[in-house]
Amino acid sequence: MNESVFWIIATFSLAAFAGPFAFLATKTNTVDPADLYLVMAIDRNEVLAVPNVSEVGPQNAPLAVMINAPAAARSELILAGYFLLPVGALAALCGVETDPQMPLPRKT
Repeated sequence: MNESVFWIIATFSLAAFAGPFAFLATKTNTVDPADLYLVMAIDRNEVLAVPNVSEVGPQNAPLAVMINAPAAARSELILAGYFLLPVGALAALCGVETDPQMPLPRKT
């Protein structure tokens, strides 16, 4: 009995998380209209050392940093091996519709 309950819970968990993970995996390293990205990185200082990259997100996140990166900086980060997740993909996953024509407020 306990073994069948384990398999039911495992199957449900896999089904519940497989869709969002697959969606985010297809959006990795794609262009975001607002040039905002979530970068998976343990050392945030390496990411912020790239020219024209500025931090816009939470400042104490342990495994990621939210950045504003124009096309040249984005290409340099991808070549360095970082995974850039467009913030628009996260918003879409949460059900938020964004208007690419509306300018976003910037942190100075």
